[in-house]
Amino acid sequence: MQRFQKLFTPEYSERVLATDPSAYWMLDEAAGPTAWDVSRNERHGAYAGAGVTYYQAGVGDGRTGVLFNGVAGYANMFSASLQAAFSPTAGSLILWARVSGAGVWIDGVTHVLAHFGADIGNNFIRVDKAAAPNNRLYLYYRAGGVLETITIAGVTTTDWMCLALTWNKTADEVRGFLDGVQQGATEVGLGVWVGNLAATLCCLGARSTTPDFPLSGYEAHAALWGVTLTPAQVADLAIVE
Repeated sequence: MQRFQKLFTPEYSERVLATDPSAYWMLDEAAGPTAWDVSRNERHGAYAGAGVTYYQAGVGDGRTGVLFNGVAGYANMFSASLQAAFSPTAGSLILWARVSGAGVWIDGVTHVLAHFGADIGNNFIRVDKAAAPNNRLYLYYRAGGVLETITIAGVTTTDWMCLALTWNKTADEVRGFLDGVQQGATEVGLGVWVGNLAATLCCLGARSTTPDFPLSGYEAHAALWGVTLTPAQVADLAIVE
């Protein structure tokens, strides 16, 4: 627990803000419905009322994070301002998450941690726990139907994880990270993103506002950037020791 007690202090939030995120949702509300963007860009989201338990302990700073129940709980992060600010050609996503129990890893069900997309099939970024095989996370960047996938196998933890995805069309690279460490090879051969973020497809804890593939687990400190963070910046925000 010492690691997380160090991590999620006000100093951590200040370090996130110092990187100038497009949006930063701490997800530390004591009640809904608003998921406040503390970046001062006012790109606030909204929780679905049913299936969300607020102000959860366990991250390390006393009360930080929300619990989604795997049925109806999620947060819709869409706003016109976020749509305008989102950069599909160069950007980053960081999210802290933990599953509600070890059985989630082997339940044969897809659980989406985050999805921001113009459509379901061809233009999106997503983090999910796969239905099969067991104990596996995927981080996706798909543009113009061209899919880049980072696979993280053998995941069994019920503790908090820091997941990050970075993309850069000009440099032709997509990277995925777990706890600040790059996972697998840098993906190349990126497609061309088509369309703007859709109002129903910008969610934490589900793929869409239906909701489909809802997460049974906790989330905290989610942020999006309109620039590609360096591996060193990702490692710093994960506090790898």
